[in-house]
Amino acid sequence: MYNIIIRNNGLNGFYKGFYFPLLTNGTINALVFALYGNVMRCSSDIHRQELLKTHMLISGSAAGLTQALLSCPIEVVKIRLQTLGYIGRSWNCMRYIFQHEGLYGLYRGLVPMIFRDCFPYAIYAVVYDYMYEAGNRITFVQAIRMQSQEQQKQQSILTIKVEEILTSVAIVTASVLSWVLIAPLDVIKTIMQAETNPNIHKNMLESCAVLVRAHKYRALFAGSYMILGKSYATLWGYQYCLNKCQERALKDAN
Repeated sequence: MYNIIIRNNGLNGFYKGFYFPLLTNGTINALVFALYGNVMRCSSDIHRQELLKTHMLISGSAAGLTQALLSCPIEVVKIRLQTLGYIGRSWNCMRYIFQHEGLYGLYRGLVPMIFRDCFPYAIYAVVYDYMYEAGNRITFVQAIRMQSQEQQKQQSILTIKVEEILTSVAIVTASVLSWVLIAPLDVIKTIMQAETNPNIHKNMLESCAVLVRAHKYRALFAGSYMILGKSYATLWGYQYCLNKCQERALKDAN
């Protein structure tokens, strides 16, 4: 695949449909993670610790639903630019889809996209919290934290490195578990959104049946490694920036 893209489009082929998501995904992700935090706060009560996992599932699902509703048109435009060879700007492509296929065209594949986004966000939130807590229960980690607290000084480099390792391990585990199970939904979503004929691939089941008949079940997991890499990069970036902001807030408070 790499050689085909390079031969036909050069390095620019890897960035087809890149600018539209670049301009919009930052805002959408900010809204999604802000919604996740707000739902967590609203759903918390005096039994917060007892119901924390349930609240994280609800908050993650709400964030995923919002992500799907906001980014579905962006995904459609991106996929059309990448797969159909549309020449022109992203906004022109969106206008073309709306003129020829209506609002339905911009929201093709919304149902599998909702499932694709709701489940991973919910699963990720719970798995990440579990893995992070499990890492904190390791004797070595507890000893480092206690030593840092006893010194009552700024966190040592070792403490910061341990925190980064715990975060990375938790993110990798959560990303793999939350995305690998729903990879078929992403494949089906892409097939539906790349199709311009409204009478073809009208629903998830039909698209899945056609794909399996043509390419067997293995095709449902095509591109899984790319999905995992993308999800890890996004979630790690979010967690890294969040930790840095919290560190800065603590410094300013002191």
